[in-house]
This record gives sequence, structure tokens and C-alpha cells, in this order.
Amino acid sequence: MKITVAIARDNEANVWYVVESSLPGLNIEAESMDKLFAQLPLAIQDLLEAGNGGSGQVNVPFELIARSQTDARV
Repeated sequence: MKITVAIARDNEANVWYVVESSLPGLNIEAESMDKLFAQLPLAIQDLLEAGNGGSGQVNVPFELIARSQTDARV
């Protein structure tokens, strides 16, 4: 099982947030991409434990895909 998480930057709110995830219910945001990346393991763990009754621990790999858009002056 590998979890895929796509994040994007909301420039108006000045945060990074989860746009899409293969793990339902994964909805977090943070002021930087690094801070969001640091929060992901605990958020994933919480959701998986809630879904299976917290039985045992295993390593679950996850892939982070970041999307950001800006303009280039030409």
C-alpha cells in the first residue's frame, strides 16, 4: 500500500494544502511545504489507526506531489 498525496499552494491564503489523496479524509494545511510534509506522517497514521482500530504498526510509504503556479514576466 502506497499513499499518494497531491498538495498545492493557495497564494491568497498563504498556505499549502492537500488537494487530492489516495487516503480518504486526509485534509491538512500548513504555511510552508516543509511544515506540511512534516505533518503528513502523523496525519496518515491517525487516519489509518482510526480505520483499522489501531491494531499494530507498519511502515506505509507515501508519495508527495507538489503543485505551484506563478507568472514569469517576459
